[in-house]
Amino acid sequence: MSDSADLPEDPTTVVREFLYALEMGEIDEALELVDPDVVWRNTGLPTVRGRERVRWLLIRQFAARIALSARITHIAEDAGSVLVERIDDLRFGRIDASFDVWARFDIVDGRITLWHDRYSPGGVIGRVLLGAARAGLPRRSR
Repeated sequence: MSDSADLPEDPTTVVREFLYALEMGEIDEALELVDPDVVWRNTGLPTVRGRERVRWLLIRQFAARIALSARITHIAEDAGSVLVERIDDLRFGRIDASFDVWARFDIVDGRITLWHDRYSPGGVIGRVLLGAARAGLPRRSR
C-alpha cells in the first residue's frame, strides 16, 4: 500500500477515485484508498470488516463477471463524511440492472474508514428480474 503522503487530501476526491477504480476493475488501486480496518455496510447484508475481507469479496464479484458502473448524481462533503447519491448499473451476462444507491463514506487521513451503501433490496431484486426479462432469459414455470 502507498503511504498516506500519496493519497488525495480532499474526501470527495478520495470517494470519486475509489468508485472510478472499482468501475475499471482495479481492485488494488481502489483498496489503496481504504483503511486497513474499514467497515463496509450494505443494506440487508452482513457488515464486512477489514480491507482484506473487502478485497476477498470484490475479487469474487469480478470473478463472477459482475461489472459495475456507479453514476454519481449528487455528492456532498462535510467534516470528512462524503454523502453520495448514485445510480449503480450492474451487468452480469446478458442481464442489466440499474438501481439507486445512497452512500456515506467516512474519510480519515485520506483513507475510507466507513463505506455504507443504502438501497432498497426489493428494488434491486425487481430491477434484476426486469433485466432478466429484457434479456429474454427463460422463466421458470411454477
